[in-house]
Amino acid sequence: MMSSMRCAARHLLLTVALFCALVTPATAVQFIAPQPADFDPDRALAVAYHLAETIGDRPAGTLGEQMSAGWLAGQFAVLSTAH
Repeated sequence: MMSSMRCAARHLLLTVALFCALVTPATAVQFIAPQPADFDPDRALAVAYHLAETIGDRPAGTLGEQMSAGWLAGQFAVLSTAH
């Protein structure tokens, strides 16, 4: 029984070693995360201020929600054309 466990462990070890040898960096999928832009705390505060003070409350289904959604869509459009 001990030899069959050793044989199974050896088989598993060889399988893992073979797999690691076959999956090289050239064949592995590599994910490169996009680098975030530098965080601008003043810009973040301006966005929060605009949403909270200029537009105000934004419950679902209200004009405030529609206004904030339109404003945010415009901000994303500006960002997408800037890069």
